[in-house]
Amino acid sequence: MKTQRRTADEQYQLIMECRSSGLSDYQWCTEHNINPGTFYNWVKRLRKKLVMMSPLPQDAAIISQPLNRML
Repeated sequence: MKTQRRTADEQYQLIMECRSSGLSDYQWCTEHNINPGTFYNWVKRLRKKLVMMSPLPQDAAIISQPLNRML
């Protein structure tokens, strides 16, 4: 089964939803049928994009949380 492609804006919204949910990244991804590896690729790409921007947006602190939230 082919997975659904998400735009960069959709990826950002999903990352923000996950990080504000109170769940671990793994738990949230499982509940939303998103492969955790795919999710972390989105985070990685967004971080790279944010590094190129100046000044950093206020939401950068949430996105920059450690990737070891897979509890």
